[in-house]
Amino acid sequence: MRFGIVFILALFLGASGGWLISLAMEEASAQARGEPRPSQLFGPVARQTLDEAFPAPRGRPVVLWPLTSGPSIEDTLASLSRRSAPASGEDPTLALEPAAPPESQGPKAVKAPVPPPISQSGAAAPPLLPAMAAPPAMEEQTGRGSRIAIVIDDVGYDAAAARRAMALPGSVTLAFLAEAPNAQRLAAEVRAQGGSVMLHLPMEPDGKEDPGERPLLVHLSDEDNLARLRWHMARLGDFDGVNNHMGSGFTRDALALKPVLQEIGARGVFFLDSRTSSDSIAYEVAGALGLTAYARDVFIDHTRDRAEIAARLEDAERVSARKGLAILIGHPLPETLDMLESWMPDAERRGFVFVYLRDVPASASLAAAGQ
Repeated sequence: MRFGIVFILALFLGASGGWLISLAMEEASAQARGEPRPSQLFGPVARQTLDEAFPAPRGRPVVLWPLTSGPSIEDTLASLSRRSAPASGEDPTLALEPAAPPESQGPKAVKAPVPPPISQSGAAAPPLLPAMAAPPAMEEQTGRGSRIAIVIDDVGYDAAAARRAMALPGSVTLAFLAEAPNAQRLAAEVRAQGGSVMLHLPMEPDGKEDPGERPLLVHLSDEDNLARLRWHMARLGDFDGVNNHMGSGFTRDALALKPVLQEIGARGVFFLDSRTSSDSIAYEVAGALGLTAYARDVFIDHTRDRAEIAARLEDAERVSARKGLAILIGHPLPETLDMLESWMPDAERRGFVFVYLRDVPASASLAAAGQ
């Protein structure tokens, strides 16, 4: 009798032990495959038993990303990657995130560089990552007839600088401040040489800078602003177009702009939005009113540093090659004139054509602005 009881108990324990061993093996196999574990299916008792017998390996915790709000995980990881400190010996400037363009078009997917093929010797050339690629040299840009229109602002005070600008090796438009003591005489010289004259019209800035004599101001009546405009036009005489001097405050006010631009249009001349502010709507308002209108692409000389000016001239070539027309604004500074004197002949050899802004058809301006 006892032997029978012992035999039955042994069979029970053997079966139970085999079941536990089999379940444990299924638990480990399911966990490796990423499938639901038996402990998740057979209730808390079995789960507790197996978890105690087979604890999860230690490691970094898994954080579930919120799906209801906030940036995507791809964007956040990319941002963290860009902000990571460079490795030892790496040029730290390559780890900096480049500044966004004025007109951001949102994040773009970044493709990983494709490794170069293995050479016959078995050694592979190191891949050149996009962030490490050198900017294209100016000699590599090809104009192929793309146009560049240069406007030199603030002319009329320094006669020697103005005459040096007149002598630049290519078509350059000079924009005169009518209040300047030499403006009328120098403008007459430009016209006598067949050059192009513009009126550089003072408008209200955002800050406390002095825009000059009789500027157009937002708080003035239309009649007062029109009287100031007519004073500037009469003082300078004949001109091909008008652009704003300063004017960050004035050029974003459509109500103030409308009568002024209508008066300029009635004169039969074009308007160039200097884009002294990204908030400017002067180009759009002028176009809506039927004027021949243009918008500046590149400021040559935000600083007087020659390396910075050279970089902006490279920007101008790229814009012109892409759009067919680039409109540049600079000033009669020694550094700017030095750089233009050396750059313009080289740019012409690369196929770029320097034109007066008055000679650019309105259709070409609109096409370039749309790109």
